Amino acid sequence: MSVMCFLPVRFRAAGVLTSIALLSACGGGGGGGGGGSDGDQQMVNNYRTVESGNYFRTQFTVEAGITYQIELGQQNCTASAAGDPSANNACCALMVSDPDSAEPSWEDGWHEMVAGPSSVLRLPFDPSVSGELKVAVYGINPSRLCQFDELEISASVDTAQSMHFLQGTGQNGKDYLVASTGIDGSNYFLRDVSRRASLAGSAGNVNAGELQAWANISSQRINSIEKESQYPLVEYQAGDSFWGGSNTDLVDAHGGTALVHDFFLQVLGINSFDGKGGAMRAYQDLPFPSEDTTFCGNPVPPNSLYNAFYFGGAIYYSTYGQRLSTYFYGPSGRPPRSLSAALDVTAHEWGHALTDRYSMLEYERESGALNEAFSDWIGVAVEWFRDGYVNWELGEDSGSVIRDMANPRRFGDPDTYFGTYWQRTDGAWCPIPDICENDYCGVHGNSGVANKMFSLLVEGGSHNGISVQGVGMETAIRIAVDANRYYWGATETFASARAGMESAAFNYGDEAVRQVGLAWQAVGVGGDPLQPVSL
Repeated sequence: MSVMCFLPVRFRAAGVLTSIALLSACGGGGGGGGGGSDGDQQMVNNYRTVESGNYFRTQFTVEAGITYQIELGQQNCTASAAGDPSANNACCALMVSDPDSAEPSWEDGWHEMVAGPSSVLRLPFDPSVSGELKVAVYGINPSRLCQFDELEISASVDTAQSMHFLQGTGQNGKDYLVASTGIDGSNYFLRDVSRRASLAGSAGNVNAGELQAWANISSQRINSIEKESQYPLVEYQAGDSFWGGSNTDLVDAHGGTALVHDFFLQVLGINSFDGKGGAMRAYQDLPFPSEDTTFCGNPVPPNSLYNAFYFGGAIYYSTYGQRLSTYFYGPSGRPPRSLSAALDVTAHEWGHALTDRYSMLEYERESGALNEAFSDWIGVAVEWFRDGYVNWELGEDSGSVIRDMANPRRFGDPDTYFGTYWQRTDGAWCPIPDICENDYCGVHGNSGVANKMFSLLVEGGSHNGISVQGVGMETAIRIAVDANRYYWGATETFASARAGMESAAFNYGDEAVRQVGLAWQAVGVGGDPLQPVSL
């Protein structure tokens, strides 16, 4: 699975699975799991005890269509003195799998997981088939034993009755109708099952979708995705009927991902990011990197990089604000908001998921620049879907504009092929794509050319003496996505990308084909547009 970025630079630390982004969006690695052995089955001081790296397994008989709240009481783990919910001091991780899945492990068959420093861990789960629900408790803290009471199912309701639609507020004060799961009337989780096909039309369900019966949209906090950490430490946030306070970043991540889902389905006709109705997960508070490393010969302290990225079917946001260690930012200059505050950033990352499943554009040279640009197009398109108008700035709601797609030269990016700020990508000028030396031969900067083309295709205008009649956002983004799905390959150049978009545009009429050609011609890619011949 490739790793995608949305800002200027990224790197991979030697010997570490996680790709670290240096003012860019990059990737991560899989979690650990599957190792260890059954833990101590003896009761110690009336508690079960599991050492780090080991696990205790049990199972419950469950029925499909019922949502269960599984509860685990930890006995020696509490929140840090500062009350930081992301403090990496959890002792136990609770994991469950469907009755027809393999043993619950991070790499094999797991469906849901919760870990954290709370004295009580709760995990809602609704099996897609009836049978024996597999449950495991893992010891995850090398310095503390995982001690816990007997596991229990503390509450259960029909899954349709577990849906709740609550008011939520994001980091910029924007209100959302948050789809959540609640069972016992006092704990609600950012876990949305309302967009499943099986629940469409259920009483009180204000949403519709075609997600699979096991899938959901969820937002959680996470402490690590490095394999060396063995298990990602995630914790669902419990709240009342108002999501806000310290959870505004999660509300943005959750609401933004739900909007991306709806855009994919309603505008593009794509069922979730994978086209198969799969789960869409957003993770917040990733320490980035998790340990000292180096980048391009420079030391990079832990938790010092501010970013967002897509990897392996999920999107991730780094920590932010005062919890960022000093590196790029001084004590008073660290970004005050998570990048989840910017819907176009969230959508950009999910756009990489589409590219990963369709053209798989290589992340270097012109194909890499097209990769970045396509995700930018998805970003502004989802904002248009929400707002009803187009904003060509990327990331503005996070408090800092990253790119201006209609005016790339504003940030030192080219708006014309081989024009001002263009970075040469041929072998003579860029023999080896490298993050430190040349940004993989210009993937971020050169994306400005394709972004300028797309802005012309949407809204029209004149550039380099070529006039374009805009086709509107909906038609433009559909043409782009169709090209990515059916006509682009991994090693596209801008010229071949133009040809693919012209081919895709035939389904939208002869004039759409002509405007695609003019938009690319206006940024210096190719000559006169195709002249369609009606048969």
